[in-house]
Amino acid sequence: MKIKSIENMKIINAKDALGITKGNNYKAWNKSSSSSLLSEHPNDASRRIHDGFAEVIPKYSGLKLTTDAPVFAMGSCFAREIESALIRKGGNVVSLDESIQRPEFYDGEGNVRSGFFHRFTPRSIWQEFMWCFDELDNWQHDSLIWGSGESERNDLNYWKVPGCDRSLEAIMTRRTVARNLVRNAVKADVIILTLGLIEAWYHKPSKSVCKLWRPYVISKIFV
Repeated sequence: MKIKSIENMKIINAKDALGITKGNNYKAWNKSSSSSLLSEHPNDASRRIHDGFAEVIPKYSGLKLTTDAPVFAMGSCFAREIESALIRKGGNVVSLDESIQRPEFYDGEGNVRSGFFHRFTPRSIWQEFMWCFDELDNWQHDSLIWGSGESERNDLNYWKVPGCDRSLEAIMTRRTVARNLVRNAVKADVIILTLGLIEAWYHKPSKSVCKLWRPYVISKIFV
């Protein structure tokens, strides 16, 4: 995967970036309590799509997948939806399997969540492939893990699921599972990448890209 080097990209400091984000009225995908509900906020991206800013055309006459074709998906929540749809239809999804059926992937209500694996930017997708295949020289086992104490760690390389176990042990377990699943990409006949954003949070000291920004954490680390 070719990607533009950091040196050739525009970088602004965290304080300015937080200000831009705060002032962006179109930054949210869906503020509803559930992603399956139509947002009541007209500026939300999901609402703008429903209101006619995008048109979905389901008719397709091109090549089609066979049920047994190995499929790997990575990216935004759309990648998770594609995985779920293919699994329901009996598809051979290699980017998700029973290895996430464990407490470390539970949310606060005890439900297993694959959303830990959301990746929203081209650079975070690139970084995930690179470290999982041992090709990222600057990556350490604890890269992008911040916080103190046994139960209050923040893993900025993965999505934060509400109520999840935030202990270092749980984080490392999720990372091990993630690495094994990503390495299944070599088995795939089809690789699907879905994008959500272009801009990314870049941590200069570790030369790593944060998959998810959390203002209360980043304001302490990056500013």
